[in-house]
Amino acid sequence: MEENKSNIQCNENISGSDPEKNWVNDSIKCMIQLLNIFFSAIEKKWLNLLTSTDNSIKTNMYELCHLLSTIIHDIDPDTEIAEQIAWMEPKLEKENDHIAMIEGKELQIALLESKISENDKLIAEIEPKIKDQDKQISMLEAQIKLMINEKDDLIENHEEHKAIIKNKDDQIAMLISDIKDINRQINKKDQTISKLNKQIQVYYKMHTKYEPKIKLIRFPSLEPFKPTWDNKIAGPGWIVIQRRTDGSISFDKNWNAWKDGFGDPNGDFWLGLERLHRITTYQQHELYIHMVNHNMKTRFAQYNNFVVGSVDEKYELKSLGSYKGDAGDEMRACEKSVFSVYYGLWNPYNSRPQINFNGKFYERTPTSDDPKDYLFWGRKCIQSVQMLVRPIENSN
Repeated sequence: MEENKSNIQCNENISGSDPEKNWVNDSIKCMIQLLNIFFSAIEKKWLNLLTSTDNSIKTNMYELCHLLSTIIHDIDPDTEIAEQIAWMEPKLEKENDHIAMIEGKELQIALLESKISENDKLIAEIEPKIKDQDKQISMLEAQIKLMINEKDDLIENHEEHKAIIKNKDDQIAMLISDIKDINRQINKKDQTISKLNKQIQVYYKMHTKYEPKIKLIRFPSLEPFKPTWDNKIAGPGWIVIQRRTDGSISFDKNWNAWKDGFGDPNGDFWLGLERLHRITTYQQHELYIHMVNHNMKTRFAQYNNFVVGSVDEKYELKSLGSYKGDAGDEMRACEKSVFSVYYGLWNPYNSRPQINFNGKFYERTPTSDDPKDYLFWGRKCIQSVQMLVRPIENSN
């Protein structure tokens, strides 16, 4: 410091004949000495300034040095201070570039931090959605696992079912084989039954006559029945299939009654359509109808080929054959007609009947105009009627 103070003594060094000029020179020299003192202090702290983290100090230092360098160079380019500043200036310039680069990096870091902050916000928003998706994924994984287990169970059950189905198929195959054997046996029995039926028909045709000594009449697949004989009206061997002589029962019956038969064989009765079908189809039969009017006069109608169809044919009156008698061929209108429950005979449907043996029984002439209310033949009132059948001998 003592050396520096001695240098400040500007008056001792001023010389010259021009006082104003000398004053200026002395001022400049004094300024230079002050700058020397300043740079001497700066030089001691140079390294600390270079390692400082405050970029603004470095920048300001560089600008200050540059300014001083410009001023001193203009005053005295050859001074020691100018040399020191010239020596310091490139280093400060280099450091300034480094500072600019750091500031650029800091700007990039600031931008990156801003982006990171935005990303953090996005992440904060997305995280709940990701958690929900994780839950959904967990649920789907559980469902998939359950479906896989169910699939495995189905596969296992399928194998069991395949074994069961195969066993059932084997049983079915055995049953089919048994059914074929049974069908073969049935066919053989049917053939045997057919032969027996033919033999029975031949037997009935050749050896059976309807005589009072026969107590039961038998046909295949039909319960044996006791016939009601009449040997007085038209000769021997006649079976009574219908009688209306005393009015003891009503003939207003349903289909099953007409099919199976009803009444009292010793009084008014009906033999039954199924029996008529069996009797008239196993052998040719003739039909005899005996009628008595209210004046006690008798008439008859006889047909030589009386045939009644099966239940599947609704017991159609398939044939009457040729007619003879004194009552008139009134029953011909019934031929080829199915049996009618309404009138109890084979009167054609939706037409006024020609005959009715199943109306109400009157001992005297009825007064009703309804044809269903009384017995008539050819629309002529009658009091009683009997229908008889007998096989024709030597018929084919």
